[in-house]
Amino acid sequence: RALREVVEWPKAWKPLKVAVNISAVVLKDIAFVDSVKSTLSIWGVSAEQLILEITESALMEDTTSSFITLEELKALGVGISIDDFGTGYSSMAYFKNIPANELKIDQSFIFYMLKNAMDQHVVNTIIELAHGFNLKVVAEGIEDEKTFEVLNELGCDIGQGFYLAKPMP
Repeated sequence: RALREVVEWPKAWKPLKVAVNISAVVLKDIAFVDSVKSTLSIWGVSAEQLILEITESALMEDTTSSFITLEELKALGVGISIDDFGTGYSSMAYFKNIPANELKIDQSFIFYMLKNAMDQHVVNTIIELAHGFNLKVVAEGIEDEKTFEVLNELGCDIGQGFYLAKPMP
């Protein structure tokens, strides 16, 4: 459905990307990569317009098979985003091999980063770490201008939250 919507969005907005959350169960499905290929073909959508998001904790359920599937999807040109980063239990050994294009910092760190120096330090560390691995960083839960400005100063690449735009149909 998400890829159908990409096709139906007004031409003036293109090329927009669409992000779709996927579960660990879907990631383990051996037919999933072929399904993504077929769906991209059916709707005539470029793989670069699709971002698949998986939570850090779901990724850690079965890293071997998950990483293989994500590598195959990434090779197609599909974007891979690790959602809710910072709330899971991945180790640095796994992190350095995560086949992703971006990390999404969990909103629980963003909400309190102006009031809690430790949260801001965690956000800054994630941004620096991700950039060191050539990953883009998305901050979830930006609710005000000051938070947006601080994230910009820290080098965050992409923002998401009510301050920027409320959910739309």
